[in-house]
Amino acid sequence: MKISPSQPSKYINLGIIKQPEVANALQEMLRILDVMQQDITKVINVNAEVVSFSVHKNGSNQSIPNNTYTKVTFSTEEFDIGGYFDTTNSRFTPPAGYYSFNASGLLLASSDTHVIVLSLYKNGADYKRSSHNRASGTGSIGIDVNCLAKVNGTDYFELYIYQDNGLQSISGAVVNSYFMGHRIGDL
Repeated sequence: MKISPSQPSKYINLGIIKQPEVANALQEMLRILDVMQQDITKVINVNAEVVSFSVHKNGSNQSIPNNTYTKVTFSTEEFDIGGYFDTTNSRFTPPAGYYSFNASGLLLASSDTHVIVLSLYKNGADYKRSSHNRASGTGSIGIDVNCLAKVNGTDYFELYIYQDNGLQSISGAVVNSYFMGHRIGDL
């Protein structure tokens, strides 16, 4: 694209430059700088709204019956940037975007549990899960689930746990059982 040296510029008056090649090169450089500035502005605005949360059970163990997916309740927010985690329902309902989730649970052994599943639910249905088969007599066991999710702005997320033998408990210790997530980008 040829740009006339007499074409006005918002940066400098290129009309004083007598050689058209130099004026064209400078004008093209200024156009490229404008595009780069627009691209940088877009990148900066990708995460204009920070959304992030981290919740835990605040030391309260929770009973987990056998052969039933049970919602893990979280009574304490370590932080909730944006205010999208509801401790009453232990549910995260964020605005649209891409999110990263991380959850952990420690099943305290009181009998020989053979299967443990920690599952992130999206809109009331199993979305991503992690499972572990445990040998008899091996004690307590920790399990984690980590994933990325595309969120439409009405989606909600909850954590469920399953075990298959007797009445068990999930640890309430802050370092053992938690749920967290954060926005990593716009749709």
